[in-house]
Amino acid sequence: MDSPHLALLSISEVYGIDFFEIYQLLDHYDSVIISGMKDMMCSVSARELSDFFDIYPENMIYFWKESQFKSIPSHLKDWFLQLKEMYDHYMQNSIDIENPLSWIMDMLVYAENNYYQIYVFSDFFEESIENINDQRYLILWKIFEDMIYNEKFYKIGEVIFESENKEYLNNDWTLMSKDKKWNSARLELRGYLGLIANKELRRKVFGF
Repeated sequence: MDSPHLALLSISEVYGIDFFEIYQLLDHYDSVIISGMKDMMCSVSARELSDFFDIYPENMIYFWKESQFKSIPSHLKDWFLQLKEMYDHYMQNSIDIENPLSWIMDMLVYAENNYYQIYVFSDFFEESIENINDQRYLILWKIFEDMIYNEKFYKIGEVIFESENKEYLNNDWTLMSKDKKWNSARLELRGYLGLIANKELRRKVFGF
């Protein structure tokens, strides 16, 4: 499988879009669109890509390039500023985590159980392990912790589950409405994990 198709496969896996549906859709358009997706769509505007596939901008944060920062929707730029304020607050006070790896794993299990399909990108997870006692990385995870245990987030996330115990989804995932599937809690959590894994944007927002 060549690079453009690997890029499409990555989109389908990360965002739950059928690969062949994407491929057939693109087949109706100029082949330049496909060739432009080489190297994980580096040459394609994330805004163009999100519009093309009807994907929320938050879902494309992982693929944004620093050179495209001016194209990022204003509501995301405002959110990035809020995240930076949280980051700076924790940096001024520092945090102490006794067992960082267990702490991170517990958060990821909780996020999966209570919001569904909330995955950390493998490159950032590995980076975190390599810098397991670095305050900068711990603080990024602390912000994630604040988000997943936020009572408002928790209530919003309930919309995809059958009951309050969140044991079963209230519908087949492929049949669930877009509004429920991409409720604001899931969208923000996925967007945040995309941001901290995107080294260029992370450097722009958090300074490293």
